[in-house]
Amino acid sequence: MIQLLSFKTYSNWQNSKKTGKHIDIVILQKAVKKIERHAFWPNTCFSIALAVKIYLNQQQVASQIVFGLKKEAEGELKAHAWLKIDDNIISGNYRIDEYTEMYRFE
Repeated sequence: MIQLLSFKTYSNWQNSKKTGKHIDIVILQKAVKKIERHAFWPNTCFSIALAVKIYLNQQQVASQIVFGLKKEAEGELKAHAWLKIDDNIISGNYRIDEYTEMYRFE
């Protein structure tokens, strides 16, 4: 993740955490979008949410992975996962209003 952020952005982000300030949600959302575009592993909503959650746990930042389902017109069920910090969506912010929340993993 370090390579995807400019040094100044990463430095400011790290310094804000060391001083006990809240994590900068906007910077984190931008970093996640870059990861989604440039990652060399298969990107799924769950893999991105889990990777960011693990990172945030290491930084002692509370977050939740939310799992949702929606029913397509053909009757097919679609699943989706997204990551939240408080009320802020960090990853998987793709038409989540269409999904019914089924479970939250903290």
